[in-house]
Amino acid sequence: MITLETKKINLISQIITFNNEKIISELEHIINAISLQSHYSKLFKPVKADLFISEMIKDQNYNGVNRQKFESIITDLDIQEPISELLSI
Repeated sequence: MITLETKKINLISQIITFNNEKIISELEHIINAISLQSHYSKLFKPVKADLFISEMIKDQNYNGVNRQKFESIITDLDIQEPISELLSI
């Protein structure tokens, strides 16, 4: 049985024999693409076919907004301008 380390060494040995810069560049491009794909698969999880808010809330351990704390922040901000002025650009 060929080990992973043996496969790596064999691949490196084959690459060393290439003297064509174009081939080396193509191999480099392929390796970079595989590396990016590996990173993407770690970052992005597959989306379920059926998506339910209740499951998302449970999965993400969402507890909602603390209404009392939210109201306290609004009071502390003490915004005097009318909402139309705040929303205008």
